[in-house]
Amino acid sequence: MLKSLSYLIQTQVLRKKRLRACAPDLNLAFNIAAFDVVGRSIFKRGIYEPEITRWFLKGVEFKENDVFIDIGANIGWYSVLVDKYHPSCKKVFSFEPDDMNYDLFCQNIQLNNCRRIKAEKYALSNEEGTKRLYRYSNRNLGRHSLLPINDGDSI
Repeated sequence: MLKSLSYLIQTQVLRKKRLRACAPDLNLAFNIAAFDVVGRSIFKRGIYEPEITRWFLKGVEFKENDVFIDIGANIGWYSVLVDKYHPSCKKVFSFEPDDMNYDLFCQNIQLNNCRRIKAEKYALSNEEGTKRLYRYSNRNLGRHSLLPINDGDSI
């Protein structure tokens, strides 16, 4: 309840566009866009996708020198989890084409002192070339698509 109240004060009264969200049980922090569903979840609950996150931390095993590829990394939740909690994974390659998400992701790499993440500002496809990224609303910055399914702007 206090986190929800803090969120409302910071977004509605102080009009902050960016916030710092903490995941205290995981000893992680993330810079977030204030109205994005992923960041809002971390800010209010201290976790994103709790069931998947728990499974990811306890049910996924990496062997020595494995590589993790995060396609559509958004603010880096899963990339950061691998870097911090899966030490046998040799390298994390993360791809995020959206400017704002990529900027926040790079901040979150530094904020969490991640050493094995290589972030790239590209979308991945089955063909080489330049594509248009169709952006979704600011309420869900992880729902952008290379398919023309969103009504927002495009880059």
